[in-house]
Amino acid sequence: MGPDAPVPIVVKKRLGEPESPMPNSAIPATAETVPAARSGARERGALLALGLACALLAAGLGYMLAQAGFGLGGDTRAEAGERMRVIVAGSGALLFLFAVTIAAVRSIMASRRQAEANDQLLAEAFRSLPTPRMVVDDKGRVIYVNPVFRQIFNCENRSPLGALAEYFAAAGGSRQEFERLQATAGRGVVARGEVEVPLESGESEWYEIVACPVANRPGHVIWRIEDVSAQRELEQVIRQEHETLFDFLEHAPVGFYSVNEDGRFLFVNQTLADWLGFTPEEILGGNFRLRNFVVAVPGRDAAPYDPFDQSGQTNGEVTLCGRDGRTLQAFVTQTVVPGSEGAGFRTRSVVRDLTPEREWEKALRVSERRFKHLFGDPPDREAIGAVQSIADGHIDEYGLLGEGDPPGDSNGT
Repeated sequence: MGPDAPVPIVVKKRLGEPESPMPNSAIPATAETVPAARSGARERGALLALGLACALLAAGLGYMLAQAGFGLGGDTRAEAGERMRVIVAGSGALLFLFAVTIAAVRSIMASRRQAEANDQLLAEAFRSLPTPRMVVDDKGRVIYVNPVFRQIFNCENRSPLGALAEYFAAAGGSRQEFERLQATAGRGVVARGEVEVPLESGESEWYEIVACPVANRPGHVIWRIEDVSAQRELEQVIRQEHETLFDFLEHAPVGFYSVNEDGRFLFVNQTLADWLGFTPEEILGGNFRLRNFVVAVPGRDAAPYDPFDQSGQTNGEVTLCGRDGRTLQAFVTQTVVPGSEGAGFRTRSVVRDLTPEREWEKALRVSERRFKHLFGDPPDREAIGAVQSIADGHIDEYGLLGEGDPPGDSNGT
């Protein structure tokens, strides 16, 4: 595969699945090998410092011994003793300096080894992550890329950063979007992007690409890729449930509305808006108040948010007036609850259209009047039996008995 070949966008395995360990020969000579090289250089520097200290000590001792040897022949015993004390003091100082140098070198080497061990632990942890990771410096050069990244994005013959850019563009993003992420992270701000990746099974997975700037390292960026398919599926389920609930509230066989303390509408469902001859957007976006739709009665003493004749009621019948003066007899039940963030309050109101019930009651009254007009007083049992006999064919138009047993007992009595 040439360096300019397109990157395949079909993922055979989900990110985060266990991968077979990569041999050490396949590990890039970056994070694992750089600490070792630095360790050797630091040890050579410490040994050089120790050697210089030893050389200075030997030179000092030799100089003092030479001075002592040259002066011993002509000096008195007192002068010779004083010279020896100077030599011993100088030797002690040099030995102390040598011991301090050794201790300092050992301390530096121990701290360096600890730092290198920490670096090695960090590199191993970075390498063991089950999701792709990559570190890029301020020049755009890749400092480290873990094995999962190389395996997923096929970085054998291409730059890992270039492979990620091509993958992002081929999976539904764009080069411009990837460059935007890169530039945003370069300015020290976390940048995010999502791409949809098709699988061989025909399904799709979603991945989030995050570019995080490295603290105290201007221009250095850590790229990480996370599988967010489960999160996407959960968001889809929640969104569908919200849409179902919203559709239920909008088109329920009863009306719902909510107003604030001034009677301004905060919510009105489609059903109630249809009854009033408006759309929810017209009621919510206009300068409508609850009083614009409630037919007031003389002596009405209620708050702006209260549809009833008297304040303090929680339910009762009201007459609503919609567009073009159309009235609607309704039964309203409402509760008052605190507003959002504790400011003011709002209502939760349910409206039931009483028109069908009123029509049924009217039809029942009409039927009762017609029945009384036809029969006068309520019919007795004999009249009901005669009507039933005519209906069953026992009495013909001449008043004679027809086929079948007449009403009464089996003897005709």
